[in-house]
Amino acid sequence: MDFVRDVEPVDRFGNEAGKEAMLRLGLNDEMALWENGRREEVGPGHAERWYLDALFDDGSLIVITFSIGSPGADILAGSTPVVQARFHSADGECVITQQPFSGEECDARTNRCDVRLGTNRLSGDLRTYRVLISDPRLSADLTFVATVPPTRIGTGRRILSVAERYSGYHDHSWCNTALVEFLREYCHGHGKLGNEVVVFGSDRCTPETAGITLPFLMHFQEQRRIVSDRAGHLEIEHRRGVDGEIDLDGLRFSWRDPEGDESVEIEAVNTRLLHTSHQFGMHFRQYLADAMMRRKGTRQASRQTGSLIVDFAYVDDGHLPFQE
Repeated sequence: MDFVRDVEPVDRFGNEAGKEAMLRLGLNDEMALWENGRREEVGPGHAERWYLDALFDDGSLIVITFSIGSPGADILAGSTPVVQARFHSADGECVITQQPFSGEECDARTNRCDVRLGTNRLSGDLRTYRVLISDPRLSADLTFVATVPPTRIGTGRRILSVAERYSGYHDHSWCNTALVEFLREYCHGHGKLGNEVVVFGSDRCTPETAGITLPFLMHFQEQRRIVSDRAGHLEIEHRRGVDGEIDLDGLRFSWRDPEGDESVEIEAVNTRLLHTSHQFGMHFRQYLADAMMRRKGTRQASRQTGSLIVDFAYVDDGHLPFQE
């Protein structure tokens, strides 16, 4: 398998050497089952979520989140475990459910992905995942089968596994501090364009954390992959919507290998707003967009088109996101 990396693996929010950090945390190049199990304690000061979405052939979309704790400014106060599900039908109907649970109804294993909240369950082994949602308004029984290997950047701030059939996606994130303490804005996209899978984006930290910008790219094509957390650049087109929110009109993401001639360019247009919310001290907006990706290298060049799901979040303090 070819592996393109522009720097040694690093923790995206730290400065420690990659190999040293990997050894200290007991990590190998290949992911282990326990990495997608529960990583944080359950209680005040900790937050964790498992996220999945699936885009069906008929144009409908489902988004499912299992959450233990909230990464909001009140993270120290703790919060109720919850399962959230949102279904967008092909004809425009939207059904949203949110099921809160007590601590006694919450069980999340640490040795693998197996999360149970009431009768809802998410389980998987890094290759195959099954999610069961039971609610009077929305029930689902979905199986995700990976078509690319599970991947993390460095010591891992995300765990990803992308599935086919209905172009599904899964990630797992955790934290022990409020998002607004270190994050000012982010824009992430993921999808399957032609026969290539891409996950990309950029996070911009608060001025108190040096205001640094953290781009990342994961690109998969058959047995070849690019995994990088450097050398990427994101530009977005946005405006103030009628609701006063900053609306995303389009984006361009570019990445170039500083030690070679490999490059990836992604452009997303025709954004359609799927969902908007204000929580954890941030504004969150999710879009479905048409996309085109160009990839160039010494061996070949490709141009792929398809759809992306784009997540855009920001702290509305008067500045324009991702503007120097």
